[in-house]
Amino acid sequence: MNTPQPVDAEGFLINTGSLAKVQPAFKPLLDNVRDEIMSVWSETVGSLYIRGSISVGHAHEGTSDADFVVVARIIPNDFVEWSKYRIKVWEQQYKMVSEVDLALIDHQSLLTLGKSNGLKVNLATHSTLLAGNEILDELPKFKPDISLARYLFPDINETFQQLRQIFVDEIYPEYQYRERSPKFWCDWTMRTILRSASVLATTTTNSYHVELLRCVQHTVTIYPELLSDLYQAYEYSRSPIDDPKQILGFLDDYLPKFIPQWNTICYS
Repeated sequence: MNTPQPVDAEGFLINTGSLAKVQPAFKPLLDNVRDEIMSVWSETVGSLYIRGSISVGHAHEGTSDADFVVVARIIPNDFVEWSKYRIKVWEQQYKMVSEVDLALIDHQSLLTLGKSNGLKVNLATHSTLLAGNEILDELPKFKPDISLARYLFPDINETFQQLRQIFVDEIYPEYQYRERSPKFWCDWTMRTILRSASVLATTTTNSYHVELLRCVQHTVTIYPELLSDLYQAYEYSRSPIDDPKQILGFLDDYLPKFIPQWNTICYS
């Protein structure tokens, strides 16, 4: 069922994350990460969250990532090096997840920086607190309308230009303290395509979706002409490729169809 993110009586998106929804298979990982981080870094960590599919009970063993967020009072340099090592250990120990990610951001930057907009929306809609102080009440509230599209992608043209340039240069940046492959950036790019298309449809439907297949299904109710492109992006996300020419060919075919639609609706 293509069920949208629920809203409250005033039309604001509701956080559907809860510890009670975490599937049993993932609880040992969450407990271990929480205990290790808080035993070593309790003076640094203001809040520790799990976000995404695990927090809402929709994770799949062996394919879902474990996305942790540390909101820090301060960020000591040695925390990053410690995290790099511990992430490798957790990934070796807990094979039920495909990857462990640990986003680290200080409290003030989370609240004020535009580059954290996507993280704020994700925390506000798909997260649950594991340790520390609950800060979701400090985040903005979001309605599924044009304001959400503009908030998530304030400059969609620049976003795709930067992603496209990665494959032009064939230089693949680090992300979350580790080197990343062409397949990682293929997946990232395709997820950006799917979620930006879906949130563009949100401006008409006033419903918000995050799960990738639902993003496709939601978008094509408004933009059926993008059907084949979005299903191809979905397949590239599920099975990323490492051929930059093939990725660029897809982007150069898709973006001229999508960007004018976005500019007309969101920048008018």
